[in-house]
Amino acid sequence: MDREVEGFITGYRPKDANSGNDYGDHWMLTMSKEIEKYPRYELAAFDGPPIPHKRRRRTNFYVAVAKAAKERRKAARAKHGA
Repeated sequence: MDREVEGFITGYRPKDANSGNDYGDHWMLTMSKEIEKYPRYELAAFDGPPIPHKRRRRTNFYVAVAKAAKERRKAARAKHGA
């Protein structure tokens, strides 16, 4: 791929490039031809509908366990620092 085309696609351009040349239909046609050179992949994961995100809330038991563990860590740090 031409360095200038690659830079334009990725959003960068060489330091010595003229910004006035970055616009116009010829760049779109050139970029389109270069992008079409990339291979196409068929992924089975994209064939089906998206799986909904399931967020599980912690139960009161797990909240209490986490809180007790935090208190134990806090006490251990206080004991170690004193």
